[in-house]
Amino acid sequence: MTKADGSLDMDASLTKWQQGHHHLEQRLGKGDAPPPSPEDYKPEVPAGLSAEALAADPLYKSFLKGAHAKGMTNEQVGYVLAEFAQRQQAAAPSADRAVSELRAVWRTEAEFNTQARHAYKAVSEFGAELSDADRAAIDASPAMLRLLAKVGSALAEDTAPILPGTPAASGWDDQMAQIKAHPGFLDRSHPEHARLMEKQQALYERRYGKQPKVARTLTA
Repeated sequence: MTKADGSLDMDASLTKWQQGHHHLEQRLGKGDAPPPSPEDYKPEVPAGLSAEALAADPLYKSFLKGAHAKGMTNEQVGYVLAEFAQRQQAAAPSADRAVSELRAVWRTEAEFNTQARHAYKAVSEFGAELSDADRAAIDASPAMLRLLAKVGSALAEDTAPILPGTPAASGWDDQMAQIKAHPGFLDRSHPEHARLMEKQQALYERRYGKQPKVARTLTA
């Protein structure tokens, strides 16, 4: 800047430079500017993210190239990562989230408890080899829990007693009649004979429990 006589005004020029420098600091941060290249970003990696996994992720590398092109600083990139980690954690599947979603489907307390017991029964019946991680994944999946509840419900129906005069007893009688009417029921050389015998045995055990063959014959 110059004075009225055309000479350089050192004080005014210094003040103007300081004002401009202060404005630049507000925009970029003190001493912080984009690194020389995208590969030189070293942001603080928030909890929940792995620095090694990020470094190997092509999408992250693409993000850094874009961030560098936009003039983002190391601190700004760290802020974006922190926000991403926070939203990723909030959206991650969890047992609490699964319970909330299932309560919207199984609306009453009685229905929720019944369906939960069915799901537990299915896991108990078929999940002996599940790891703790597998069980945690199931607990966090509403869709899986609804499927298991249906399976457990079917298991409960299969183990319910068949009482005379009930629809279950009528269905049992119909199945037995179909087996005995089959050509292979009495013909041991028939290719379906073994399968029919197994089905008959399963039906007897379903209705009367595992009894000796003599007892099953007497109750036929």
